[in-house]
Amino acid sequence: MVISSIIVFCLGQTEMPRPQAYTELYFTDPPKESNPMVIGTRQKIPFTIHNHEHQTTTYHYRLIAVSTDNTEGQLGEGTVTLAYNHAQTINPTTTLPGFSDRTTLKVVLDYAGVSPGDNKRSPQTQSIHYWVEVAPEHVSRRSEHAS
Repeated sequence: MVISSIIVFCLGQTEMPRPQAYTELYFTDPPKESNPMVIGTRQKIPFTIHNHEHQTTTYHYRLIAVSTDNTEGQLGEGTVTLAYNHAQTINPTTTLPGFSDRTTLKVVLDYAGVSPGDNKRSPQTQSIHYWVEVAPEHVSRRSEHAS
């Protein structure tokens, strides 16, 4: 009798853990390494945001190009609001700057979310990136005429 009372008391004192709140951010269709992007041409850089924050969340994103010497250029930005457990693919089209023959394309996402181990919202930032080989515009035109 005493043991069962202790077990019931202990079970009544435990809290169920809250599910983890997080946001997924990923590139939907990164370019193939064998196909360099051409400076000055319009390129689509699709990425997806998936809200697992357990509440409607507004996201501000920036698309940034970074050269090998860390020169940055903003290629675009926008805002999207997503309900819990909803995702949206963003499909920005942008013109690549002529930084260098190798450029990082980066998406930076700012939003109010819940940090692991915390119960209240605070400013969060996450980012994703990939490197692309970039060809000068005149090289691309020369290869088109050779065909």
